[in-house]
Amino acid sequence: MKRYIKFAMLGIAIIMMAGCAAPSRVYQSTAALPPPLEPSVIIMPPDVVVSSFTAGGNAEPRADWTETVSKNLEEALQEYLYGKGVEFVHYGGELRDEDMDFMRQTNVLLDAIELSQVKKTIEGNRDYTIGAMERERLAEKGADYALLIIFHSNRATGGRQAVAMLAAIGGVAVQTHSLKFRSVLIDLRDGHVKWANFDDQGQMEIGNPLTASKEKWSKSVAHLLREIPL
Repeated sequence: MKRYIKFAMLGIAIIMMAGCAAPSRVYQSTAALPPPLEPSVIIMPPDVVVSSFTAGGNAEPRADWTETVSKNLEEALQEYLYGKGVEFVHYGGELRDEDMDFMRQTNVLLDAIELSQVKKTIEGNRDYTIGAMERERLAEKGADYALLIIFHSNRATGGRQAVAMLAAIGGVAVQTHSLKFRSVLIDLRDGHVKWANFDDQGQMEIGNPLTASKEKWSKSVAHLLREIPL
């Protein structure tokens, strides 16, 4: 009898754990077109901002840090796609003014997807689509998809670290570093957000983005592009 009670309690625990499982941080569209046999991707200039976190808590963007991280991220992305045999198209240079609306719409849609899928503050199934005018110029390059990575990081200055140490003595937590990753695949044929990822694991893999090795960047990008349908 005791054995049956144990099995029953175990079954209840499993059901409760399943019900409390963390929401998926990977979004897959159910409305997007099926992928072509040999898909091609245009790699958008990554939305990278790396800032110094001052003693007063202000984030001051650093152009030199941002350039270094952008370069390493793009190289890791290209190597990953090349390793998967995916044809990719270079955007060519910095983001142009005519593509700003595309980027703005993409960020708005990512916010909505995160609120719906990860934070569960928006209910119901929704259709996440970029407008035809916003994707028209990119589609002219002949690629099927556009891939965008968003990377925002704050790195503590010596002054900020000193403030954090003093605050810790008093039992107060002070933020020193932050890192935010997002990745999204847009179908340029119909505008659907085909896939998006808000995977926090990529943050743990990268560590300090300013000193991260090539191997760490590769692991981080693999997490960022987890389950990408290419």
